[in-house]
Amino acid sequence: MPASSTLPAQARRPISLPDRFFWIGLPLLLALALGHSLWATSLDGFTIDEPYHIAAGASYVRWGDYRLNPEHPPLVKLIAGLAVPPSVLHLAPLRLLSEKEQERVYTQRAVFLESDSARVRLANFDTSALSIEIFSYVLTRDFAEFTGIREDLLLRIMDIVEQSGSDFASPTQNLYLSRDPGLDKEKATTAEHQVEHWRDQNKLPFPDFAPEDKSAFRGTIIYPEPDSAVARKSTP
Repeated sequence: MPASSTLPAQARRPISLPDRFFWIGLPLLLALALGHSLWATSLDGFTIDEPYHIAAGASYVRWGDYRLNPEHPPLVKLIAGLAVPPSVLHLAPLRLLSEKEQERVYTQRAVFLESDSARVRLANFDTSALSIEIFSYVLTRDFAEFTGIREDLLLRIMDIVEQSGSDFASPTQNLYLSRDPGLDKEKATTAEHQVEHWRDQNKLPFPDFAPEDKSAFRGTIIYPEPDSAVARKSTP
C-alpha cells in the first residue's frame, strides 16, 4: 500500500500591531460617526437644508452656475429651482465663495431676508375677532433662543396693538354688569390720523410695504433689549 504524504499546514501569519490597531479602531470610528450623525440630526429639523437646495437649484436654472451646494446631486435641485421664479426668490449675483460659511450666509440672506419671507396678513373672520396671520423666520438652531425671540416678538406685537388704541379679543362669553373703560380714544384717533397720513402720501401699506420701506425696516429691532441681563453680559 503506497505511503501517503501530507504537506505541512501553512503557518498562520501573526497579526501585526498596525493590523490590530486597524481592526480595533475601525468599529470605534464607525460607532463615533453614527453617534455624531444621530446627535447632529437631533438638533435639526427634516427641512433644515431645503433653503440651500432651493437656492442652489435656482442658481443652476437661471445662470447655469453649479457652485452652490456641489456635494449633492443636482437633479432634484434643478426641479426645485424651476418652481421658484425671480419674483418669488430673489438671488443676488453670485460672487466668489471660498468657504461654506460664505455659502450659508448668501443662501440665508437670499431665502430669509431678501425674498419677503416675513408677512402679516388678515387671515380670517372668526366668531368674535379678525384673525391676523403673522409669519417670520427665526434664524437660530437653539430651541431655547428661539423661544426667547418668539416671546420678544409676541410682546412687541402686544405693544403695537396697545399703542394703536386697540385690544385683543377675549374668547369669553361673560355678561358684564359694569362698564369697562373701553378703548383709548386718544390712541385710536392718533392711529386713524396715521393711516390718513399714509393715504395722503400714497404710502398705505396694503397689500404690502414698498421695497424701500422694507429695506429701511431691516436691522431696526434690537434684540435682546439694551436693559436685558443677556445684553449686559454680551457687552464688552
